[in-house]
Amino acid sequence: MAINTAAANNQAARLSACVSQLKRAREQLLTYKSSIAVCWQGKETAYLIRSVEQTITQIDEIIRELGSMGSSVKDTAMAIKREEEAAAAAAAARNAELRRQRLQAAQTAYDQACAERDELLKARDSLRKKIGNNLLMMFSKADELEKLEKQIQEAEKKCSSCAAALKAAKG
Repeated sequence: MAINTAAANNQAARLSACVSQLKRAREQLLTYKSSIAVCWQGKETAYLIRSVEQTITQIDEIIRELGSMGSSVKDTAMAIKREEEAAAAAAAARNAELRRQRLQAAQTAYDQACAERDELLKARDSLRKKIGNNLLMMFSKADELEKLEKQIQEAEKKCSSCAAALKAAKG
């Protein structure tokens, strides 16, 4: 299943929106801290300011973590997408090579079958020429001629079968 980079980018954008909200909250706390320092006097003021500063420090840490997460989400999604694309390209190349090999094997089988048939046809024609009109030779070579005819028929079937396989391989 392919990674949805749009969804990953969406998640990174939501993290970025959270970072923006935290930055606004941080600014508000800084303003609040300044107001406390200016408007309040007393022992509790230092504690209150220290507490606000601790909260600001925590917000700063969260902002850094969320920013890092957003970048990681985007980077990881892109890395996965590149890996998926590379795997798909490799699979396509393997499939193309397998198809080429099947086609080559079918072509070789067809060529061999037709060559065998052609050799048998030549042998039959040579035997017929040798026999000519000689009746005695016709009778003595009848079995050999019949055997050649059967071999030719089988070779024709094989040649046709290989032609069909070649056509199928060409797709």
